[in-house]
Amino acid sequence: MTGHDLNAGAVAGVPNIGNPISVARAVMEKSEHVMLAGNGASAFAEHMGLEIVDPSWFYTKAKFELYQRAKENEKHGTIGCVAHDISALIEYKGYDVERAAREVVEKKLFEVDGNGGVVCLDHHGRAAMITNTSGMFRAHGNSEGDRVVAIFKE
Repeated sequence: MTGHDLNAGAVAGVPNIGNPISVARAVMEKSEHVMLAGNGASAFAEHMGLEIVDPSWFYTKAKFELYQRAKENEKHGTIGCVAHDISALIEYKGYDVERAAREVVEKKLFEVDGNGGVVCLDHHGRAAMITNTSGMFRAHGNSEGDRVVAIFKE
C-alpha cells in the first residue's frame, strides 16, 4: 500500500510464487484489482513474467522443525489480537501508529512469549514497522545481485 494515494495490492493463497511481494506490487501498479488469490494470482504472476516456483522451494528443514515445535506447544497465531490491540490504542488512548505498535509487539506480545513483527499504516499514511525478534525473514536477492531487506531489527 502506498500511503500518499492509498493505492493497494495484495495476493493470498499462493504456494508457487517465488516473491509474493513483487506480485502484490504488480497487482497494485498494473491491474485494476486490489487483491488476487490462489490460481488467479498465480496466473497473473506468470502473465506478468514474475517468478513461479515449485512449492517445495519454500521448504527448509529448520523451518519445518520450528513449525512442528509450535504445533506441539499448541501456540497459534495472534494476528487478529495484535491488530485489534494496536487499533484500540490508537482510537481510545490517542497513540500514534508507531507508539501503539511498539506497545503491543515489544511489550504485550513479548510478555506472553510471542514473537514477530507488524507493518502498520494509519489513516494519514504514516507507517510503522516493528519487530521484537533479532531478525525477520523479509529479504531477497535478484539475478542482478541486488539484495533487498524489507524489515530487520537492529
